Amino acid sequence: MQYFGEVLSLGVAISWTATALFAEVACKRIGSLQLNLIRMFLSLFFLAITLWWFTGVPYPLYANSETWFWWFFCNLVEKKSSQN
Repeated sequence: MQYFGEVLSLGVAISWTATALFAEVACKRIGSLQLNLIRMFLSLFFLAITLWWFTGVPYPLYANSETWFWWFFCNLVEKKSSQN
């Protein structure tokens, strides 16, 4: 396909725009906290399905304890900064 990269980038731009518009409508209807909780649970669910499909287990086997520590720490710092 001659213009594969261009078509792919247009698809990504359209999907980002649609996501922003849908998120705005949903945020007005159910609130930002509920929307973000639903989004996080759905993203974890789909990540687990994807990992299970490709690796056979629903969690990343390649992550060591240091990686998990920094991931949890980063989420805690982000949560605390978003509350201010």
